[in-house]
Amino acid sequence: MAAMLQQEALTNLLMWIYLPKSLQSAVHGVVTGEDYVSAIRTTIRAGGCNSSRSSIIGACFGAQVGVEGIPADWRAKTLRYEQVLELARRVVSNRSSF
Repeated sequence: MAAMLQQEALTNLLMWIYLPKSLQSAVHGVVTGEDYVSAIRTTIRAGGCNSSRSSIIGACFGAQVGVEGIPADWRAKTLRYEQVLELARRVVSNRSSF
């Protein structure tokens, strides 16, 4: 059901067009998603520009659930995971300087 709703929203937002429409579609995925994994899988199955939507959805859910909310096997498959995590920690610790 969620995949169908996502598909309808993406169709209405012209999902086949580059990033600007992907943002609105990703917000829909965040708002309607049940959890980190299902929200990302739903947007991947919906097709279109799913890589940019998945990145945005993952960032939003990740900010909500923290590193522990991201499946360990997904973290293990992330290229340069430790470097990415360190960069994210630096961004968070320096956010007041932006």
